[in-house]
Amino acid sequence: MDLLNRAWQALPTSVKDRARAALASQNIGRLPVPDGERDDRLDALEIILDAPTEMSFEERLLLFALVRGTAPERVLEIGTSQGGSAAIFAAALEANGHGTVVGIDPLPRIELADEVFHGRFTLITGESPGAIAEASEAAGGRFDLALIDGMHIYQQAADDIAGVLPFLTDDAYLLFHDSFHYGVSEAIREAVEANDELVDCGYVCSVPRRVGYLLTHAGFRLVRRGAPVVDVTELVRPVWDEIGLKPPHDPDLRNHDIYFCEYVEPCAYCRRERDALPTA
Repeated sequence: MDLLNRAWQALPTSVKDRARAALASQNIGRLPVPDGERDDRLDALEIILDAPTEMSFEERLLLFALVRGTAPERVLEIGTSQGGSAAIFAAALEANGHGTVVGIDPLPRIELADEVFHGRFTLITGESPGAIAEASEAAGGRFDLALIDGMHIYQQAADDIAGVLPFLTDDAYLLFHDSFHYGVSEAIREAVEANDELVDCGYVCSVPRRVGYLLTHAGFRLVRRGAPVVDVTELVRPVWDEIGLKPPHDPDLRNHDIYFCEYVEPCAYCRRERDALPTA
């Protein structure tokens, strides 16, 4: 067992995560965890299994991952209903260690225990888009991420988009559920065409579900606010600040990678640095 633990300890985190997820999907349980090492990141994910929402497993997983990946400070949810997606948001924010989610719904039906929301959820009982200003005030500022999952008709979706834009940060994400609905998809298309600041990122969960004989629902469509091409400088600046350097703009660094340069071929940057070394 000691040998197994040492081997497990040596694995990259990404490999450990995939292994745990694969075993969990087969109900086998977790791989052994050495003494002193506890990884509770998968525990936070359990909310996606039990949250009361009509979203698919893939959609729930994307909600959680989007919050974990983009680390928003303030999240808006239009259409809270039973609170399932709000609970997923809250769990992901809790795992991040910061952030709040505000939900808007005229007729909420939340029966979840308060603990599920980790103190990070505020409910506004009202109609969107009229209640968005109150939601922004409750959140303490503009939203970094907004989920629009209200009434699935064209006019409501169009009104929600127009209503939320003034309350979004300059680089916010807009996520639409049931975006395969004909009216919702048309509202998104028109908004993107009319606003140069909106970038359509497409269907990030792309399996539709037929409802009745005339309409399809389900699916997540992601829209980003900002320039068509993201400038990575501000995103990477904290890393370079730690070591007192400016973000690299040296053209030779475009082909630099530690593994490639060591095992395949040194890049122009590595060759230049090597040639600059003093010779004996």
